[in-house]
Amino acid sequence: MATMLHGGSIATGAQPADVYALIDTGTVSNIVAADISSNAITADKILANAITTVKIADDAITADKIDSTADVAVASLSVLNGANYMVDTTDPATGAATSGVYSKSGELYHRAPSSGNITQITSNGNISGSIVQTVNTSTATEVQVSANQIIIDDTVPQITESNLISVLDTAITPSSTSNKLRVQAVLNVGHNIGGAGSVAQIYAFIANTDEHATNALCIGMEDVRNDNGRCKSIILDYYVTAPTTNETTYRIYLASNTAGTIELNQCSNSAAFGGAMLSSVTITEIAA
Repeated sequence: MATMLHGGSIATGAQPADVYALIDTGTVSNIVAADISSNAITADKILANAITTVKIADDAITADKIDSTADVAVASLSVLNGANYMVDTTDPATGAATSGVYSKSGELYHRAPSSGNITQITSNGNISGSIVQTVNTSTATEVQVSANQIIIDDTVPQITESNLISVLDTAITPSSTSNKLRVQAVLNVGHNIGGAGSVAQIYAFIANTDEHATNALCIGMEDVRNDNGRCKSIILDYYVTAPTTNETTYRIYLASNTAGTIELNQCSNSAAFGGAMLSSVTITEIAA
């Protein structure tokens, strides 16, 4: 069977030279897509410089037509997970570009504009090490609780040995259990122990029921004197892999080594600084 090409014909089994001959003599006036078999044009039949930018329609190359392992620079990307990024057409890994987002071996990377540091962009669009979200609870509320006593030994403090400071409860819903959480607390505390000059040791710790139902996760302490309106600030800093993607609450507990009253945002049983003394908890989710 012979195949007609607009006035010319190619016999079954014809060689490429027969086709070229028809084209050279002008017999073939136009070849349209319908004339070409779906598997007729393979990569080895296309010259290296045959397909140029001007020959490619704007909407011709879609994401599903790009090999996931191809190393390509992203030429235009204005928004990624709600954040704007500068993007260069040169692969930032070469150092030729000052900043950019690019793909390598099926993964997205970002090159910082100033430092040149390259970090991987996670599957949810966050740059590794970047802040995903931050939640904060701050209060000037004055709180007094009877001091539960803890003995210093080599056991983990329990929430049953302490007093919950519920005004500092802070909830967060992590976006991924691969991400990290940094829980930071600043606690202004006092103690009304005994007479003037008496010293009490105050313990503060962080707990979370999704990590452990009763144990302290991080603990700090300060000595507080009961004279001249003295108080201290206890700083806690706890870093952990997110235990869940459900809402989870981090809580602050206070205890002492002696009986009496523990105070939050008070000094020796007295208000101080007109409400400007703040205690707080800040939780930061960091992309893995």
